[in-house]
Amino acid sequence: MQTAMVFTENHQRNVKEKVEMPSKFLKNVLLGTLCVFTLLLTTVLQGCRGLLDPTPVQNDQVTDDNLRANAQGGARPLLTGLRLTFSRATGSLLTVTELVSDNYTNVTSFVSQLLDTPRDITGTDLTLSLNSGIYVRTQELHALADFGLQTILPNDPTTTNLQRAETWFYKGFALLLLSENFSRFPIADKGQPISAAAARDTAISAFNTALALAGTNPPTDPLYGNVRSNCLLALARAYRLQGNKTLAAQFAEQALAFNPSYVFFARYDPQNLNSEISQHVRIRTDNNFQPLPRLDFLDPKLVSVPGSDPISMLKTEEAHLVLAEIALSNNDLATAKTRMGQAVTLARSRPTVQFTDVAPNENRPSYPIGASAAAASVRVRASPTAPEDTGLIRRRGVGSSAFTLPTVSGTSRTVAGINALPNDRRVLARELYLLRQEIFFLEGRRMSDLGIRLPVVERQTQGNPNMPFGSEGTLVSVPEWIPTGIAAMNQFTIAGSVITIQFDMNQVIADNIARVSPFSGW
Repeated sequence: MQTAMVFTENHQRNVKEKVEMPSKFLKNVLLGTLCVFTLLLTTVLQGCRGLLDPTPVQNDQVTDDNLRANAQGGARPLLTGLRLTFSRATGSLLTVTELVSDNYTNVTSFVSQLLDTPRDITGTDLTLSLNSGIYVRTQELHALADFGLQTILPNDPTTTNLQRAETWFYKGFALLLLSENFSRFPIADKGQPISAAAARDTAISAFNTALALAGTNPPTDPLYGNVRSNCLLALARAYRLQGNKTLAAQFAEQALAFNPSYVFFARYDPQNLNSEISQHVRIRTDNNFQPLPRLDFLDPKLVSVPGSDPISMLKTEEAHLVLAEIALSNNDLATAKTRMGQAVTLARSRPTVQFTDVAPNENRPSYPIGASAAAASVRVRASPTAPEDTGLIRRRGVGSSAFTLPTVSGTSRTVAGINALPNDRRVLARELYLLRQEIFFLEGRRMSDLGIRLPVVERQTQGNPNMPFGSEGTLVSVPEWIPTGIAAMNQFTIAGSVITIQFDMNQVIADNIARVSPFSGW
């Protein structure tokens, strides 16, 4: 078994400790985890009925090799572990990438203040380096999937093709997430780093393997979704990033044909796992994470006080937006408008809740009060030269009333508004990336769309001689179109009841679309 990184519990107390990640230690850690999840449940406990105190028991048969060879029934708890690890990775992903992007700014939380200023980010940053950090959690997901594919599933005669398919999917999705957020990284213990594109190639292979195993019409789990839909959407997403128009379109169309309103969630529950991002956007003691004013109407999206709301990570809005981007890159403006309109229609059909943000700390005193309880008179300009938009700010704090909050997808855009836009590719490119920002809000996608890639953590450079500090992937990558200055993408001013955002990053993207979009033809 190989992986890029393994971390022990004492690293939570000393995140700067230098470590090595030998294969034997990795095996013990992962075996320990899976023994709890899988093998102890199916092997050890069967022979220890009535056992109250295990300390005096000596059983020479309970060894690593024995547990490996007797893994019957291990597939089910392996998937439980993969789903749990995926949800943990999702929470870590969102906490970091939403702050690095222009979606949120870090007001008062204990999360690193450097994340708001991407060029200042380093691999020593505590938020990135913790065991709960995005890099560690995503590598753990990949490692666990690999361990299951190499060790658990081959030794479990009860394993089904659907279980194999889901395991392959999680392997692929871990690599896809790594490739979206890091430029270069190893995926084996002390291995050579590979490029994000190479990791996506491996992810694509994993998704295709999962598709073949799942068959043409696999059952849908009410909590954990449908493996076929997952893989079709993930393949469209991966091929988009690879710039492959033909295959991105093919899988986007297949995803829409198979289930035109599908959503795949990372799941949480109040007792065992609440989402890390909920601690900052909902379960807060202060104005911790605050959205860009233009996105206020989407915040917090996660409304459960215990932090148990599911987080959408794949959904068919993506297929429409991929097809719209392909059409735009081909200068097919009519089709691009149609596809964007279809994404808007689907997003507006998603569930909403009536939400009242009455906590005293939710007054957001930096926003103008406005003339009504609904803040209808507050206007937002996306840049100093942009027109004023209304209906984007929600009134919060003591005395505020309920407002409609999207919980899966939300957008301020309308089909009529899209159709009324001029037939100008740059105008439509701005609209497309604004839709991506709104519809994928709080889903960990915006930082990648902006072209920012994080550095691997310090322990990776210290423990892997193939990736010394200063080499590609160990330093943050920030394109020149990202404005300079402290938290520059989050800056805005207030004059009366008008909020003016300093930089319209969707316009910046549109101005640089030939370098931002993965597709050629601009």
